[in-house]
Amino acid sequence: MLLRRLLVSFLFFWILAGLLHAQVAGSHRGLFLGYSNIGSTAASALGQVDASNKLKSYSSGPSSAWPHWGNVWGAVVDTDNHDVLVHALIGLGIPPSKYGLVVWDPTRRAVTRTLWSGPFGVSVPRNLTNLTLNSDGNVVSYDSSLGHMVELDRTTGLWSTTRIAVPNNAGLSGFVWDRLHGGYVYANSGSTAVTTQVLLRTGPDRTPTTTLAATSVTGVRGAYGGDLLQNGDWISSALSGYLYLEVKAGSGVWRTGPASSRVMWDVTAEKFAAPGRGYYASILGASQEVVYVDAGTTPHTLTTLITSTTTPMPSWILEVLPLYDRDLSTRRTGKATWDLAVNPGNGLLAGKTFVVAASLTGAVPATRLAGGRELFLVADALTVLSAQGPVWPFLTGNVGTLDAGGRAVARLNLAALGTAYNGTVIHFAGVVLDDPAPGGIAWVLDPWAFTVRVMP
Repeated sequence: MLLRRLLVSFLFFWILAGLLHAQVAGSHRGLFLGYSNIGSTAASALGQVDASNKLKSYSSGPSSAWPHWGNVWGAVVDTDNHDVLVHALIGLGIPPSKYGLVVWDPTRRAVTRTLWSGPFGVSVPRNLTNLTLNSDGNVVSYDSSLGHMVELDRTTGLWSTTRIAVPNNAGLSGFVWDRLHGGYVYANSGSTAVTTQVLLRTGPDRTPTTTLAATSVTGVRGAYGGDLLQNGDWISSALSGYLYLEVKAGSGVWRTGPASSRVMWDVTAEKFAAPGRGYYASILGASQEVVYVDAGTTPHTLTTLITSTTTPMPSWILEVLPLYDRDLSTRRTGKATWDLAVNPGNGLLAGKTFVVAASLTGAVPATRLAGGRELFLVADALTVLSAQGPVWPFLTGNVGTLDAGGRAVARLNLAALGTAYNGTVIHFAGVVLDDPAPGGIAWVLDPWAFTVRVMP
């Protein structure tokens, strides 16, 4: 009975949650943009959109904020919820001298360091497509030249690879870590030779791979972006003919959006805790647009944020990435230890109390909160224990106060488990508390699926 009362009390406290502006559907705190190559020159561009939808672009050049080039169809926000990791061609010539992974600082609006680089054309990897982070905090991508899924070990700086056959390999139409279930979900991108459009899932250890949806319908070809929405729907950009493509959760069927000469070229889901089901996308047509899309309507409803008819853009937008939306993530620190980073609100919640809870049962169905926000955690005995404080010795620092920068770090230590529980998924979610906020809750943390990978 005591366990039941604690659980009910804990969930009731969450259900009273109110709403902050940054967690309203369609409200962002900034967008990172990646452009395509500019003509036949060794040049591309990066862009950044502020919260009021003002765009500034930075074209390649030795003295530019963007000193590299290449089609920028892969970028991901790092575990610090600040830096953006971007693949790049290094050396402003054709061919370039190196292939690299670099760090963009959205505050300074500059490339601040190189995370990895290797000789062009002979290194592994050779052609990264979309980027994601797994629950070790490692960068993972698909190399469309080699046909390998590749993972950068952040502790050693070395890549490991696994051969994975993607039909009609012309790159990917989205590639993401599934923060609700763990593992990787991705689709192939199109070319004139594509005969099969697929949606695939690969396990956290890069095996096995299963097909979630496939079609050989003429003209159904993904472009270079796609993402999972909070209800499990997959949305892909379209190479031609349709505004977008989608696979409804669990349907196994590709469906087309409305026929259109305007097509999406990138798709990125908005914050899961925001109400509704939305995403950001770039639109290519007679003009270019960056839009917010409401996926709860049929067809999806577009709201234009910026357009090339009024705001100059140097080339096609291949990447649209919301900034400061990774407010909960894990990063390996040892063979059996990880940091669990809590970084909500982009520093605006300093000094507030936070609670991060865990579940072995799952992330869905989510609990719907006042104002439409959702908490993705299915409560079980572990949820009750972790909501009250540390679960010694496995989880510590998960209840506390955000520091002056609005951040905190909890820690996982699974050494006592050994390797027996490898592959187990632990689901995390949480809240930031504030008495004056509606319901006493200032922020709902997005879900994070952590997969146990203890090293021998």
